Amino acid sequence: MGISIIIPNYAEENNLIKCITLINKQQFKKKNIEIVIAEGKKKFKKIKKKFPFKIKQIYLGHPTNQEARKYLAIKFCKFKFLCFLDSDNFIFKKNFFKIHYESLKMKNISFSYCKYYGYDDVNGWVNKYFSAIGGNDPIAYFFNKNDRLPYKSKLNYNSNINIKHSYKNFTILEYKKINKTIGANGFFVKKKIYLKIKNLNPKSFLHIDTNIKLLNNQKVKKFALVNSEIVHETSGGLFKNLRKRINYFNKFYYNIYTKRDFKIFDRNKKEDIFKLILLLLSSASIIYPFMFSIYKVLKTRKLAWMLHTILINLFILTYTYISLKLIIKNLPFKN
Repeated sequence: MGISIIIPNYAEENNLIKCITLINKQQFKKKNIEIVIAEGKKKFKKIKKKFPFKIKQIYLGHPTNQEARKYLAIKFCKFKFLCFLDSDNFIFKKNFFKIHYESLKMKNISFSYCKYYGYDDVNGWVNKYFSAIGGNDPIAYFFNKNDRLPYKSKLNYNSNINIKHSYKNFTILEYKKINKTIGANGFFVKKKIYLKIKNLNPKSFLHIDTNIKLLNNQKVKKFALVNSEIVHETSGGLFKNLRKRINYFNKFYYNIYTKRDFKIFDRNKKEDIFKLILLLLSSASIIYPFMFSIYKVLKTRKLAWMLHTILINLFILTYTYISLKLIIKNLPFKN
């Protein structure tokens, strides 16, 4: 057994080489690693640097849809364990793959992911802020739907999740239902789970929704939460990141809202409506998010929390813009 690493890529070279070079430094047998690069650009640059593991660099079309490319790449993977990485994911912890591999070998464990995004090793204050909150979206953080825990915080156990066993490097958890961002940025899962998908149009694959549906249908619902971290340099600058969020939500969220299983905000839930009103009022006051930032800095000693007041309001304005644009677009104007 080994690990097949799927990396969707489009005209990215520097980050891709850095990502793969760091994989090469893992304390893991290289013969048990393969990398499948799902290229979206037909005339892609071939990786010329030599590595001690097999790299399959394949053009899979769908240039604007890396979700589709992720799904298409699965059939080119030979190992039983899959890891979904992005080219801006950097792994500095050298036992990262070893720990995930050990956890997935355990009986009835379907998937694994690490607790945190790396803070100290990530470049840029915006990226450090995203690492501090556990994802690249403060709105998702507010609704407790980010894909990682806030940096160095503890997991809050509830009626939906129970601890089964604690080991030195990971914890085995049992869940009733998953409703969080999941499926990318160092997400490990057993390949056999995807064999249950029948006649899926690649355009319909979404790493969050598809995984949530598959994993919630598992008979034994267990996963491993690994005591490690991965660096995610998602932001090339604040406004570039906001543009990326607009493009993502236009394509994968708002336009297919009614078809999605996962929603950061569910307009049909009274609890979410109440949370949204509370978020808007508290953030607009400026005072609350500022005091919250101070509290987090004092508690965690991470200065990036000071960006919270600005970023939470910028994201609110961004999503308001997207929502209004969609509402206007769908108005039944008549000549």
